[in-house]
Amino acid sequence: MFRVIRAPGRCVCAALLSALLSCSATAGAAGADDIRAVWAHASSAHNKAECDALLGRVQAAHLNCVYWLGFYWGGKCFFRNRFVPMPSSVAAGFDPLDYLIREGHKRGIEVHLRFVNGDNGSKEPGPFFSAHPEWAWVDYGGKRHLWYDYANPEVRAFQTELMVGAVRDYPELDGVQFDFVRYEDSFGSFSAAAKSGFAAAGSALPAGDCESLPLVAPIKGNPVDGPTTARVYARFGGGPAAIAAITVGNGGVLLLNWHAELGPFPFVSTFVRRAIQSRGIKGGEIPLLHITESDEWHAKYMAAAETMLQRSGYTPRWVAADALSSSEKTPVLVVPNCYRISHDNLAKLLAYARAGGHILMVDGPIFAIDDPLCQELVGFSQGPPYLAGMQAIVPLRELPFFDVSVKPEDVDEAAYSDTARKWTAYQAGCITDLVRTVHQQAHEVRPNVVVSACAFHRRSSAESLLQYWHDWVKDGIVDYAVTMAYTPDNDSLRQSMREWLATDPTHSRVIPGLGVYDIDDDGQPQRPDQVLAQMRVLREEGGYSSVAFFHLPEITDALARALATGPFAQEVRRR
Repeated sequence: MFRVIRAPGRCVCAALLSALLSCSATAGAAGADDIRAVWAHASSAHNKAECDALLGRVQAAHLNCVYWLGFYWGGKCFFRNRFVPMPSSVAAGFDPLDYLIREGHKRGIEVHLRFVNGDNGSKEPGPFFSAHPEWAWVDYGGKRHLWYDYANPEVRAFQTELMVGAVRDYPELDGVQFDFVRYEDSFGSFSAAAKSGFAAAGSALPAGDCESLPLVAPIKGNPVDGPTTARVYARFGGGPAAIAAITVGNGGVLLLNWHAELGPFPFVSTFVRRAIQSRGIKGGEIPLLHITESDEWHAKYMAAAETMLQRSGYTPRWVAADALSSSEKTPVLVVPNCYRISHDNLAKLLAYARAGGHILMVDGPIFAIDDPLCQELVGFSQGPPYLAGMQAIVPLRELPFFDVSVKPEDVDEAAYSDTARKWTAYQAGCITDLVRTVHQQAHEVRPNVVVSACAFHRRSSAESLLQYWHDWVKDGIVDYAVTMAYTPDNDSLRQSMREWLATDPTHSRVIPGLGVYDIDDDGQPQRPDQVLAQMRVLREEGGYSSVAFFHLPEITDALARALATGPFAQEVRRR
């Protein structure tokens, strides 16, 4: 049920939603050509002077559209709504959105209200998560995060009312825009509401204690493939090996062929503990290999690798490759996230194994797999694409030290793989349902209002976070998507542009977005010549007449002059 959230003199509940969404057709925005848009934040518009300054910067660059962020920062709403009052930082009695709309229209500028639908925008829960902790996204381990759980129908109802309410309450508002309309990772939410909805859709995650195989779980990894001498014990449903082993001299290598240091737990901790115990080590320190050629990944995943061992009942101790040939006596060595291993270090690892050492390798050495020594060490010869999402891990044969809940010969691999696919489709479908509902109800209130969405510029990146915006465009449940092509690489821009054109050859439902901030991390925003060069790629090679810039503070005076005297020399009013 959509519960009541109270603000001074205001409340709303599910029973009132349909009554509140009354229809009233008014004039809306013009078509999606010659849009010269810029993203801006409400945090720079607390009073008339700041609003005038914002509009002045927009007008100086001959821009004609503003995507103004009004919902973020731990649940703050910089516009009239039925849930919470304006932030105290807004001048008393002042409505910044109303002012921007009225004054913007006098200058020929469209104003769209942007919503961060996913991220709470603060480490503090704010009014909404404080009142509704069950609205938070829940990860596989059961931890709540301050990110809205799209699989919870109460969240979708709340956000629908928040966005459609703005269309109703601001009759001259040109549009509403989704932002962060995705999950933080590729797995979706494992909340009670999500599992209940998945079951209601006719599916369910496999029951069990999650300590044995087979299982369906969130997986990220850089797997190696093409087994040569390795013995594969389990694989990802219909895909590469998940668990494999190889004998090397008097020792060997046991490979967990994904980011096992990230989980899923408790399966990984149980498996690692039993694997180490099978070598006669009941507790104490276990060495982990640190090599300089993989420093960048050690820095990122070192803490997770340590936690993996600690969960398994052991104390981590980092060692260098030189220790393997001198003082290292422990019969088990953990090799985590060593994606790049030099030829010399591969030789040291082979010598360690041949002398009777046992290596537990976590994730595949994908950048070393072409080296014959690496192929000899792991028993694989290829590196397939990055793996991310819900995956089935099914046993192909029993491991000597590890029990399986279903014997390999009795596992219905297709059924487990199908469950993983359905989970992903269900989670993505919840986000799509929110977009579709807002679009439908906003247009019932005002047929010509624009409902748009900020979107990742590469399809693979978007869909890896369950943002299926290409389908939204094709199905007409957004009026257009604004693609965040924040890259200084024009070849990358061209590749993305080809994807956009395949989705929308009419140029009417995709607006390219360019980054003008410090993309290169050199301490400076993009130079005017860099921005103009990317605009030429869009216009001359892609045929795009519209563009959006992120974001207003980085439109320097020099860039504003370059735009106003160059491609935007002729002003185009949108209102």
